[in-house]
Amino acid sequence: MTTLNVNKEPIVGVIGLGIMGSSFASNLLSRGYNVYVYNRTKEKAQSLIEKGTIFHFTPRSLASVIDIVMTSLTFLFFTVFLPF
Repeated sequence: MTTLNVNKEPIVGVIGLGIMGSSFASNLLSRGYNVYVYNRTKEKAQSLIEKGTIFHFTPRSLASVIDIVMTSLTFLFFTVFLPF
């Protein structure tokens, strides 16, 4: 995992790109943050990728490069058993 540096913006990860998660990521991008995302389907991330987010194929790979993670998941199962 990266170390927070007071001289730079933190790298933020967003897991779950439904209506709320996509809005989180888009808003962070518009404010100049480096945003990395994970979603079960890459297609939902396409518009964010075009805006500059970095897509990860697993939550574990996302977690290894970010400072902060935000989750926006529908089912409790995914929040409890998300494989980090």
